[in-house]
Amino acid sequence: MKQEYQSILQNGIEKKYLTLEEEIEKDIIRRIQKAGKITSTADWQIQRYMVLGHSTEDVENIIRSAVGGDYADTFKLYDEVIEQEYVRSRAIYEQVNAHFVPYEQNYELQQLTNALIQQSNDELFNISKSLGFMVDMGGGRKVFTPLSEIYNGYLDNAITMVASGAFDYNTMIRKVVGEMTASGLRTVDYASGHSNRVDVAVRRALLTGMGQLTGQISRMNGQALGTDKYEVDWHPGARPDHAKWQGRVWTYQQLVDVCGLGSGPGLLGWNCRHSYYPFLDGISVRNYSDQWLEEMDRKEAQKIPYRGKEYNTYEATQKQRQMETAMRAQREKVQLLKQGGANPDDILNARCKYQAMLDEYSEFSKKFKLPEQRERIYYDLRGRVAPSQRTYKKWQAEQLEKKLKREAEKARREERARQRAAANATMKGKRETIQELSRLKQSGMAGTEYAEYLNMINTHRNENITRLYKGYADNINSVSKTSSSGVYYPAENRLNFDYPKYSDMNKYGTLAHEYGHFFDSQVSFSNLTFNEMEAVRKATGLDRSFPNVASSSDKFLAALRKDKQHIRDILTAEAKADLAAHNASNGVQDAIDGLFPKSRIRWGHGEKYYNRKYSAVESMDRMIGGTRKKDLQQVYKDLGLDASNQAKTKVICRQYETASEAWANIMSAEVCGGESLEYVKKYLPNSYETMLEILKGVN
Repeated sequence: MKQEYQSILQNGIEKKYLTLEEEIEKDIIRRIQKAGKITSTADWQIQRYMVLGHSTEDVENIIRSAVGGDYADTFKLYDEVIEQEYVRSRAIYEQVNAHFVPYEQNYELQQLTNALIQQSNDELFNISKSLGFMVDMGGGRKVFTPLSEIYNGYLDNAITMVASGAFDYNTMIRKVVGEMTASGLRTVDYASGHSNRVDVAVRRALLTGMGQLTGQISRMNGQALGTDKYEVDWHPGARPDHAKWQGRVWTYQQLVDVCGLGSGPGLLGWNCRHSYYPFLDGISVRNYSDQWLEEMDRKEAQKIPYRGKEYNTYEATQKQRQMETAMRAQREKVQLLKQGGANPDDILNARCKYQAMLDEYSEFSKKFKLPEQRERIYYDLRGRVAPSQRTYKKWQAEQLEKKLKREAEKARREERARQRAAANATMKGKRETIQELSRLKQSGMAGTEYAEYLNMINTHRNENITRLYKGYADNINSVSKTSSSGVYYPAENRLNFDYPKYSDMNKYGTLAHEYGHFFDSQVSFSNLTFNEMEAVRKATGLDRSFPNVASSSDKFLAALRKDKQHIRDILTAEAKADLAAHNASNGVQDAIDGLFPKSRIRWGHGEKYYNRKYSAVESMDRMIGGTRKKDLQQVYKDLGLDASNQAKTKVICRQYETASEAWANIMSAEVCGGESLEYVKKYLPNSYETMLEILKGVN
């Protein structure tokens, strides 16, 4: 694209839409901040209309104010095209003594230009009517969400979560700001369902019209000059399918057949920066020789390594654009966190990350000898966002220390795994094996499947799994293969199981999961304490609801709570998308469903299931009176847990059901191995290691 067009686009229409993105994001943060002091869901329902009531009208005013003057800017852009592509062609007419018709007298070209201006403005209008963000509206999947639903669904739910105590204010601000800046304001094509960042869509809409006008001018000039040949210009970093025809001379039909003129991915199509000009044999001189083009193709195809990846010139320019977009988003993030009154440490961390991104951008551009285009980053004119060098150096040192700690912990885990493998190898020839699992054998599963499961247990790398099954598996009353999902009935001491319907889940995962519940319920392990359970039973009087089982031991509950913070730290939008796409992560998703209210991705037991112990406490207070809920809250406070209100008390109480399911899911992953185990190790490392320790104490 010529620099003149680039400047008009960046400083005119494109900047307007980027400013619009910022204004809408700021409006959303203002509303969260306004509701930030609401401390209960009841108060939120009362004040909801005051905060959200006029959101639709307000956002329409923001859009109108930000981009209402597009028409004049579009005219300015097309005027520049006429000046660059038509008026400046006068010299070649004079060279061949042809008659040049000034634009003011060229009514055909004027009519075409006006039609394209109207087409571009219509597209800009359509863009402004289909705005939204890609956010998690539930279930963990990122979906395009129109602005109306952002305000009345996503934002409403975010404030409700803060008011209920499920999330603190700083956590929610980080979440909302992170999702909005990662997405950017977007527009959607409802026919295809595909969405683009609004600045990309605006640029594409205008470039398409400008490309069509440029092409028509070149075609008119060629016909007037009596030539059917055209030279396509050349620029560095062209996409591969354009690089093969740029810089060469073609007939008009070849422009269509070879260069794809008139098609979206071809010459003058989507985001194409090429133009073509009349070429007169005997008068025109080629700007780029075949030899020069071959040499440039060779140079641009060369791959240069950078941080574990290799890039050619085109790939490097694409990486540069990605970096610039990411830095613009990070600048927005800093501003929105400041406006939302976020924790100063979060703001400082965002500023330091921005400086790190700038450093990498400079390093990358220098490595590939590409000019830095910082005007693409600084369009917002916010001034300095990065921290002082002293603060940044301190942050870098802290990040390095954290990285070294992570690497050391990873090395320790690998060493423990190596030691376990060595110990298992030593014991392999000595260990006892199970001759028969009679209850499982009578379950109705096929003989070959029974033999396969028995062999899996007998040859398991973890000898404690074999010991557990050998000592206790036949203490269950019955095991039944059914055509429905699995379940363990502790009162009747029996289990049902079925095989998963998804190919990426282990065939015996459900069976191992239900055995996990059985072992949790019926097996006693040495060296476990149950101080928390004893205090909870004393406060509530509900002995059967809060039993002493391995999953409710002080040791396992402490590990699960560590994993809750660990998950909070690593559960990015990308991580959620990965979990949602892999059924093998169902155990981890179930833990997330239990640990974080109303945060189910795809798999989980749901709110009613995880809240049932707390519901039992509530029911007792309601039916026979008493202060069980308050007494339970005090137990948690005495344990040093954050139970400052009943909503937080309820969140803690649901951890017992979560722990029970986590125990069974980890047991299943350990027994079956594979991808399920890898997800467990990544998201529930503390619970996993603790369960392995507990299994060593099987009596």
